[in-house]
Formats: sequence, C-alpha cells, structure tokens
Amino acid sequence: MTIEPIRTTLYRHCRTPVTLTDVLATLNGEGWIGLVYTPNWAGLVRYIDAQLDSPDYKVEPDQVFEARFFNKEQELRWLRHLTGDRTGDAVCLTEKKQALPDWKPMGSWTDLEPLEGQYLIAGWGCPLDPLLKKGWSQVTNASIGTRSIPIAGLKVNGCCYLHYREYLGRPVGNAGNDGNCVVLEERLIGLAIPKTTTNNEKGVNT
Repeated sequence: MTIEPIRTTLYRHCRTPVTLTDVLATLNGEGWIGLVYTPNWAGLVRYIDAQLDSPDYKVEPDQVFEARFFNKEQELRWLRHLTGDRTGDAVCLTEKKQALPDWKPMGSWTDLEPLEGQYLIAGWGCPLDPLLKKGWSQVTNASIGTRSIPIAGLKVNGCCYLHYREYLGRPVGNAGNDGNCVVLEERLIGLAIPKTTTNNEKGVNT
C-alpha cells in the first residue's frame, strides 16, 4: 500500500519598514523563543512580558541587528536596515491562515511536503548556576564556555536539540515544471531534550 506524504500550506506575510519593538508587540500565543544577534552577543532568549529575557546578557531590541522568533505555530524574522534608523524588514511564516493587521500578504505556498529535522545545540549539559532562573538550563564546551538555554530539565552531559521543519515543493520556472522539488523554506519550531543522550552523540552545532 502506498502512503501519500502529508501536504500543507505555508502562509507568508511581510512588514517594512518596522522596528523590532513594534514587531514583537504583534506576537500572539505563548512559548516564544528568539535567536538574536547583537554586535556583542548572540544567543537564545525568551520573549515574555514584552521583554527579551536571558540570564547571560541584557538584550535590548535596539541592539539587535538580526533575529528569528519562533514557537510551535509560527516564526517571525527581522533584519535591520543599514540606514541606522532602527527599522528593518520583517517576515512571518505560519501554516495557519490568519489576519495580520499592518502586514502585507506575500502569497502562500501550497502542496508542500513538511520534513522534520533538528540541530544539535553546541555544548553539553552542566551543573547549573545556583542563581539561574527557573525554566533555564546551561550547556558548556571548550570553544564557547558556558551559556544558558531557555528549556528546563537538561541533565549533566545531556544534549538539547533545536527542532525545525523544512518545506519541500516545486520551485517556480522550468525546474518546477519539470517535476523537480527543492526545500523552499525552513521554519524553526522549538527546543527539545531527547529522552536518552550521551556526550558521545554527534550532530550539527548551532
């Protein structure tokens, strides 16, 4: 018996010019995690109570030049303009059709095959700082030192994964018309700790 692959639709919206603060104010739902880049620091944060929260570094939106915020339902990306006015381009990706005021629809991709994957977070679980906030764990390795990640329960020598979903579909043009498929997009989903891990496990660091 042939099993047909699961198919889905990816809805895309954009907004520009817009500050990261204004974009974050539109986030709905819970469990938002951000991968943010500043001139002095890069790492994972939580977006909670309208604040970027990290035990390692006090992140202000005005410092960020690139960010990806995500939960199980959608991902929001923001990239700062080079003009110096603190605005940038924002994109929202989701499989659920929704109305987003002030956002411009970019069209949807249909008949996509979702492919699940995961990146191994660089570093292995280590003893926690006694002052570490609830809901966080820490990882360490020789190249990056010790840093905090927004997930609870990581054991010493354990590992953590960043889960993502790729969307496989036919590209526009001759390649797609000829039946070829490519990965059209990727959406970050969340962090997860496998049930059993060892520090001999191999994976892709991020």
